Amino acid sequence: MCHTSGVSSERAAHLLRLSALFQAAPAADVQALAELARLRTLRRGDVLFHQGDAATHLYVVESGWLKVSKLAAHGQREVVLHLSGPRQMVSGVSVFVDNARYSASAAALEDAGVLTLSAEAVRHQTAQSPALAQAVIAHFAKRHVELLERFDDLLFSDLNARLARLLLEHAPPGTTLLLPTNSELAAHLNTVPELVSRKLGEFYRQGFISLERRTVRIVDEAALRSLGGP
Repeated sequence: MCHTSGVSSERAAHLLRLSALFQAAPAADVQALAELARLRTLRRGDVLFHQGDAATHLYVVESGWLKVSKLAAHGQREVVLHLSGPRQMVSGVSVFVDNARYSASAAALEDAGVLTLSAEAVRHQTAQSPALAQAVIAHFAKRHVELLERFDDLLFSDLNARLARLLLEHAPPGTTLLLPTNSELAAHLNTVPELVSRKLGEFYRQGFISLERRTVRIVDEAALRSLGGP
């Protein structure tokens, strides 16, 4: 069950400075936001927010992994939009729109800690600081390009490349990743669970990854990068 508690401004500021949205922001603006931050802890399976909920907070992952997904028409199919891990932001765009609602849901794939900031506080601080506003615009412009690249990836690359890139992004060498279910991975990779299972098995047998239960670690980074392309 989700639990929210206080967090030191130093700890919060450190995490905010590591996140993509606030990396280029003035230190004073980051500190002002850090003093308003709270820490939410989640257990595996806990829902951070549901699709359609009022977008009241911006979240930055401190530890663990979250799945951000959307229900397709009539709620018959779940589409995994992306996985968010340490230092990554969740629900960023929504908080900058008055009376917005979350366009997707977010749930913990494993125990996680998430820094929370009031959407109202973020909007107020951004409106007061041209430098922060510029940093926010630059970040979302970059995210727009990344989303277009992901669209191209889903349309034109094969499953080997898509899975290799996902592993390189979310389980960089020296770290491990607790995988979501094959159904969730399949939705994210635009394929079917049976093919995801087969490809993970192939990567394991070829020595590209180690796989214990649902925890994966990259063993041969060069091989995956070769599969993933430029």
